Parts: sequence; structure tokens; C-alpha cells
Amino acid sequence: MQYENKKTEVEDAHQRTVCLVIIFNHRFDANIQKLKAIYQKRFHKIRFLMPFYEGTDTDVIPVYESSYQFPGFLIQAYARLTDVEAGYYCFIGDDLILSPEIDEHNILELLKMKEKSVFVKDMVPINGPGMFEWPHARFSSSPFLKKNQTQWEGSIPRHQDALKRFDDFFRMKYPEEYQDDFFEGNFYQEQRLDRAKEIENFIIRNGNSRKVPYPMAGGYSDIFLLKKEILFPVARLCGVFSAMNLFAEISFPTSVVLSVDRKDVVFLEETGFQSIETWEQKDRESFEDEWKYNFDSFYRNWDKRNLYIHPVKLSRWRMNL
Repeated sequence: MQYENKKTEVEDAHQRTVCLVIIFNHRFDANIQKLKAIYQKRFHKIRFLMPFYEGTDTDVIPVYESSYQFPGFLIQAYARLTDVEAGYYCFIGDDLILSPEIDEHNILELLKMKEKSVFVKDMVPINGPGMFEWPHARFSSSPFLKKNQTQWEGSIPRHQDALKRFDDFFRMKYPEEYQDDFFEGNFYQEQRLDRAKEIENFIIRNGNSRKVPYPMAGGYSDIFLLKKEILFPVARLCGVFSAMNLFAEISFPTSVVLSVDRKDVVFLEETGFQSIETWEQKDRESFEDEWKYNFDSFYRNWDKRNLYIHPVKLSRWRMNL
């Protein structure tokens, strides 16, 4: 009995272990040691997914995919990742910096992951108000289903089954025809002619139809956490969608919706954390100037309300960690 209790304790500890997986959009060997300096004291299990890697670091898993389809890295690295004794995998971009308060011991509790399978920042149906203002929604989503370079039929859920998953996940009826404001002509007068042409071109690419070929979701994908049991179904669909050339922040959220029930997913807003994203170059430069490119300084003065800052281009910062 004592042996069995000991074995159960070891299994429970294993199931709670978190492996940090850092995804590189591009090959940048020089940042591996910088990232280890930042995280290795807090995460004992770290793996790096890096395109076209040729080095000898056994913690680095080479992958072969476009950065625009980086969720395809997951299925390529699946065997190597599941060799790691871990119950969860926290994926972050190489230019996303996690709060110094986060470590392998507290991340599941802080992200409200008890009995949950997935943590993501956010997700929304792609066919919703304003989504098609985002260029990737227009050019990297459903029209690709009309192309034949990948025989995807039978490898993803059937259309009606997918619609049911989306209805259940978002607790709303997913429109079967495009109804985004973009298609309803709700745009500035001076843009009317250009937008009308874009709508016409989109409809042509969509087989001269307003029917949605397949329901899709969009969402921030530079940080997510997956329970080991859900890694394969999500990674597999990401691989299929990547082969279909779907943009990363469409393929990953869509794979989650098709694989996981909403009750098993935690969004950032549910954790009490916030985040900092500096997408505009002027905002990023302002952030860099504020801290004079001194990584140690801004890291020591971290606002505990922030789960992460993204992007932080480490090649531009001085570090003495």
C-alpha cells in the first residue's frame, strides 16, 4: 500500500509538470542562450522549436515550416515533445517575455488551469463584426479551402460537424454566409470603391458565393498552454491547416475550437492578468527607449499585473542575467 501511494504521488507530480516550449518564427541561434538565462531557473524542462536548426543543442527541435504557419511546428515536434516527462506544455514565442513571477510550480494555479486543458489569450469567430478588417481574415482564411493543393477532405471534421462545434463553443449560431460588417458596406465613404473591389475579389475567390466554406476562429497565438492529452488532436489539426496555408492565428484557434469543449478552456481575461503588446513600431521603440534597452532593468521593475510583454526583440537588448 505504501508503494502504491508513493507511485500515485510520483504520477501526480508528473502530471502537474510543465514543459516550457519556445517557438522561433525564424532561425536565430544566438537567442537560445539568452532565453535559457531568462527561464532555466524557473523551468527545468525547456524545448525550443526552431526552423532549419543544424546545431547540436539537444533541447532544440528542428522544424520545417513557414513562420506564417508556425502552428504546424507542433505536429512536427510532437514525438520529441512527448518524450519529455510533462503533463502540460506552455508554448510562447521567442520574442514574448513571461512575467518573472511565473514558474513551473505556480503557472497552472495562476492561469486557473485546474482540471482545464487549454489556456489561450482570446478567440473569436472569424465571421464576426470587424474581423475582416484584419487582412489575414480576408486573404488567409476560407478561400484556401477552394484550392486543391492539399487533399484535406476527410482530415478535418465535416462542415456540419464543425458548425456544431462552433455553435457550442461560442454559444451562438455561426452564420453560414459571410455577414461581417466588411461585407455589409459599413465603411468610410472615401474607401467605398476600394472596399467594393475587395469584396468582389473575395467573393470570386470564394467560388462566386457568400457561403462560408468552413467555420473558423481567429485569435492571439503567441502564448498558449496545452494539457498533454489534448496536444495531439490540436497539433494534428494545426498540421493539416498549415498544409492548407491557413495563417497561424486562424489555424491554431480553429484547431482548439474543433478539439476542446469551451468549459475546458481558460482565456486571459478569466485569470486576472493583463498583457502588453506593442505592435506598432513607434510603440515598441517608445518602450525600448523608456528602458534604454536594458533588459535587466525592465525585468526587475515588472508590473505584476502583466502576464507577458510582446514583442521584445532580444537582439536589441543588453542582458546580464
